[in-house]
Amino acid sequence: MTAVLAVRANGEKLPILFILRGIPGGLIEQDEFDSYPIGHYYAVQKCAWMDSRVWAIYLRKVLRPQVREPSTLLLDNFKPHVSKEGRKIASEEVECVVADIPPNATSVVQPLDVGIMAPFKRHLRNLWLDEDLIEGSDSEEDVDMMTVPAQKSALL
Repeated sequence: MTAVLAVRANGEKLPILFILRGIPGGLIEQDEFDSYPIGHYYAVQKCAWMDSRVWAIYLRKVLRPQVREPSTLLLDNFKPHVSKEGRKIASEEVECVVADIPPNATSVVQPLDVGIMAPFKRHLRNLWLDEDLIEGSDSEEDVDMMTVPAQKSALL
């Protein structure tokens, strides 16, 4: 799953777009919808990644209703962002002035990437690596069911 986060310059959080693994236009498990957070948006993509189709959904369904006054949309060089179609939707339909983020300016202009997402991903990775045993194993002696860090600890 991918989560697309956005915040206004004043700190106001925009709804999240969750990109779930699935086939666009395919059948989905409808019984899970009740457990999904309300007020956010959901899209499906084969690998649960952002692509041109999902970027267009984000612009039209999530961002457009949030634009209340003249706005600038800062975009990095991610392929769907710089595509003619993506820029056209952003400027004509969402009515934003599209501006490119200068090279090497991510930490300044994309603080969510640096200050929120990177530490969050690092925390999740550490939780996973610190796990002693994979769920379902009752025996600490079962090396086949141990995570790599646990196997290393057992060897020391």
